[in-house]
Amino acid sequence: MPADRAGYTVTMFVIDVSPSLGKMRTIQLPPGPDGKLRSKGITNLEWALEFVLLKVHEMILNGRKTDQCGVILFGTTESRNCVHLEHGGYENVTEYISITQPTTKTLDMISAIRPSTVHGDALDGLIVAIQTQTNHLGRKASWTCKIVLITDGESEFATSGWEKAAERLNELDVHTTIIGIDFDDEGYTEKGKSEPKRRNEMFYRELESQIVHGRLGSCYLALEDCALPEIKFIKPPAKNITFTIGDHEFKLGEAIEISARVHKVTVEASPMTLKKFIKRESTTCNDVHGDTTVESRAGDDGGSTRTTLVAVDREKKYLVKSQPEMGTETETKTQTQVQEELAQEDEKKSGMQVHADDLVKGHKYGATWVIMEDGLEKLPTKLGIEVIGFMHASKLNRSYLMGEVHCLSADHNSAHDQIALSSFIRAMVIKDVLAI
Repeated sequence: MPADRAGYTVTMFVIDVSPSLGKMRTIQLPPGPDGKLRSKGITNLEWALEFVLLKVHEMILNGRKTDQCGVILFGTTESRNCVHLEHGGYENVTEYISITQPTTKTLDMISAIRPSTVHGDALDGLIVAIQTQTNHLGRKASWTCKIVLITDGESEFATSGWEKAAERLNELDVHTTIIGIDFDDEGYTEKGKSEPKRRNEMFYRELESQIVHGRLGSCYLALEDCALPEIKFIKPPAKNITFTIGDHEFKLGEAIEISARVHKVTVEASPMTLKKFIKRESTTCNDVHGDTTVESRAGDDGGSTRTTLVAVDREKKYLVKSQPEMGTETETKTQTQVQEELAQEDEKKSGMQVHADDLVKGHKYGATWVIMEDGLEKLPTKLGIEVIGFMHASKLNRSYLMGEVHCLSADHNSAHDQIALSSFIRAMVIKDVLAI
C-alpha cells in the first residue's frame, strides 16, 4: 500500500440506533465554580455520539478537502443505501450523511440522531459502509480507508458470513475500529450484562482478531483517547544544500564542501487559526443555505428561527489623517448643509483613503522616517550549513535540543560525498565532540 499522506482519508462512521441506545446513563461534568461536583443524564446514543462529534470537529479544524467522512445508521425504520437499491436486502440501514468534507452542518446532523424503534444488523451496516466507501473512492488506491463501528451490542442479529466481510476489509486494507458501549476492558467489567450482549461482544472480539488493521475498545476509553494530543505524521520535501567544513571564502584550499540533503523530522505544532464570526438570526421556511448553522429554536410567533454564524471577511484600508482646520465665523446654515458638513467631518476623522500602490516602505530612525528604495541589493547568501567550530559533548545544554529536528544526509547520487560525510561523523564520535 502506498505511504499515508496528510488527509486523503475517508472515514465511515457506522452507528447503531437501535431502541436499546435510548437507555439513560449519568456522566460526570467538570466541577462548578464553587468546586461542587456536577453530573447530567444522557442516553447511551448521545454519549457515543460525543466521540463522533469530536472526530468530525477535528476534521473541520484541519480544513483539508481530502479529509472526508460519511455516516451510516443501522436500525433505522427506513432502508436507504446503495446495496439495497441495487440488490435488495440490507434493510433498516440508511446512508445518513454521504461522503464529503465535513462542515458545521455535519455536526448538526450528527447531533440530531435519535434512537429508533427497530433493531439493526451490525454486519449489514458494515457491508454497506464498505460498498459505499468503495463506490466513492473508485480507483483512488492511495487513499486511507477507515471504518468506525459504534454499538452497544444489545441487538441480536445473524452472524453468518462474517468471515467474508473480514476478508473484504483486509483486501481493501481498511482500518477498522469497533467501539462498544460498556464493553469489558482491563479496568472495567459490566455487571448484569444481558446474554445477547455477552454473545455479541464475543463475536466482535473474534471479528476484530481476524482484521489486520482492527481495533476494539470501550466507548469510555475512546473518549479518553480523544482528550490526548494527536501526533500528526508529515513528510516534508528534502532540500539540496551544501555542507561546508572550514572557511570556504578565505581559506578555500582548507575547506571541505559536501553536497547534502536536509529535511525536517519534527515540526512544532501550532494552534488552529481563529476566524471571526457574527451571529445572525433569520426566520426560515426551508433549510438555511451554507454551512454555518449552529442552533435552531422556535420564534415568538410560532415560526422557526435559526441562529447562524456568518464568517466576517476582513478588508484592509490605508488612511491618512487629515490636519485640523482653524475655526471659521459662525453663519446660518440649512439642515442639508449641516448634514453634509457632518458627513465631511466623519470622513476627516477616519482620514483620506490611499491606494496601496502609492505606498512606500520606510523605517523609523529616532524621530525621523527613512524611506527605503525598492531596488536595494540583497545580501549575498548561500543555502547550506557551515561548521564554524566544535564543542565537547558533555557541555551540551539539553535545552538546546528542544525545538524542530532536522535530518542531514549526503547526496544519494554521490558516493564521494557519502564517504566524506560518514568520515566526518565518525571522527566526531571518536573525539566525543559536537559541531557548531
